Amino acid sequence: IVATPNAFCSGQSTTITPTANFGGPGSIQEWYWDFGSGSFAAVGNGNAQTISFNNSGSQTIRFTTAVSTTCPGDTASLSLTVRAQPVASFTYPAGCLPTTGSVQFTNTSSTPDGRAINSYAWNFGDANATPANPNTSTAQNPTHFYSTVGNYDVQLSVTTVDGCTKDTTVHANFNLTPLLSY
Repeated sequence: IVATPNAFCSGQSTTITPTANFGGPGSIQEWYWDFGSGSFAAVGNGNAQTISFNNSGSQTIRFTTAVSTTCPGDTASLSLTVRAQPVASFTYPAGCLPTTGSVQFTNTSSTPDGRAINSYAWNFGDANATPANPNTSTAQNPTHFYSTVGNYDVQLSVTTVDGCTKDTTVHANFNLTPLLSY
């Protein structure tokens, strides 16, 4: 049996393709799969199977065939690596912003399986962004300047070294500290 891909992210799918032949008289009548549960389930044909796992870790797939219900063949096994989806999260200062409107965003994302996060994509939800103060960033902990008070949907998307991606959107309300002149 072959998996394409052999390592993938939880929630994504992989296709398992069986290769079985029988050299004796007759033909294969039964195809049995164990998709990591520990028990075999009959599948009516030898077609490829597409599966996914919601939990990360190592999963063992087993496959066997039979020419009758009493004559099972050898069992083939295949280990799959299911990588954890990252948990996208961040913090920002609460309360009033300085008069400059500067907000320092702090990435607090993590991965349950300890794999590294190597890509960050921020969207600050700022319709008043400019080329000098863009609406997006790929920095891990960016700063953005909001020129007007209001509600903003700030989005962070993180990707692990394995290509597992997760995003989160936070509805933030920013107010500026008044600037007093004497």
